Amino acid sequence: MNMPILFHSDLDIKSVEKTYTKTLDQLSRGDFDSADVKKMPTSGFYRARLDIRDRLLFKIINFEGQKHILLLEVIKDHNYKASRFLRGGLIPDEASLQSLTDPAKAEPDQEIQLKYLNQGTRKLHLLNKYLSFDNFRSPY
Repeated sequence: MNMPILFHSDLDIKSVEKTYTKTLDQLSRGDFDSADVKKMPTSGFYRARLDIRDRLLFKIINFEGQKHILLLEVIKDHNYKASRFLRGGLIPDEASLQSLTDPAKAEPDQEIQLKYLNQGTRKLHLLNKYLSFDNFRSPY
């Protein structure tokens, strides 16, 4: 099951470009097993393994009935406490994470409702909700 991939506009992949590219390829092919995807219980977040130390935080969202992967941020050195998206909430330990090998079983976050998705870009901006700008309104 292939899922389109969207990116948070502030996603910073510096220092993990090589492993990020590999993990991105695995996620886009639906190979959650190779990407070592795990669900964070009770939070709606997922993480994929970039390398022995770093993780990629993401959510599954729906747009027009299709699941999409929304990449949020790189978690360096397992430092979940520094995550902008987890906001110091319940920080998971590796033992509590639930393995997810089948992307069809990934549950979309019902709180994120996209009304529009610019097909020319895969970037989403977070203001008080996630937005996709058309080319005329894009800040970039």
